[in-house]
Amino acid sequence: MLLFVVTLSISLFPTMKSQIFDDFYFVQQWPPAVCAGRSGQCVGQGFRYFTIHGVWPQKGGQSIVNCPGTKFDVNQISSLTNTLHQTWPDVINGKDQTFWEHEWNKHGTCSESKYQMLPYFQMAINMKYKIDVLGAMRVGGVVPNNHKKAKQRVEVVIFNAYHAYPLLRCKKDSTGQYLLTEVVMCFKDDGVTLLNCTRSKSTCGADFLF
Repeated sequence: MLLFVVTLSISLFPTMKSQIFDDFYFVQQWPPAVCAGRSGQCVGQGFRYFTIHGVWPQKGGQSIVNCPGTKFDVNQISSLTNTLHQTWPDVINGKDQTFWEHEWNKHGTCSESKYQMLPYFQMAINMKYKIDVLGAMRVGGVVPNNHKKAKQRVEVVIFNAYHAYPLLRCKKDSTGQYLLTEVVMCFKDDGVTLLNCTRSKSTCGADFLF
């Protein structure tokens, strides 16, 4: 009997451990930059607002992914799909449901110990309504005109709006110029309280196009 209990405990441990998390990355993306340099279709090329990329649980400063858990079922979030099509579209292929499924199976399962499927997607929507990145930028004089912006200035503008520093993420175009692709805001595991992100993890240079 003792051997059975020990064996059972060991077999359960990886699943339990995989769903322990500290906080969240709430990742919003700028579709024109996501689409830049891509060959073929990219449906978000004409979008001029930030969209949700995902809500990623973190542990020890790292994303935890692909945890054992409930597989995606769109029927469980049917009450939210109209809003999700607006706030969390697939800006590359236009296959929104496939994108939600990918994000849930990769990231959402790792917070399922606290947020099951419907609450997880509702939390993402709540975060989106709370964090109006483009609105905050405009108030601070940062407008999307494809001109160079100083990274430090954008960080401060967002801090002034939300009293928390973002993590800015970029990619390089064919000329080596940085493009702002994502703005990450960090939340406690309650999904409500903002934290300062670790700005040193930024993948942007001192300035970027936005």
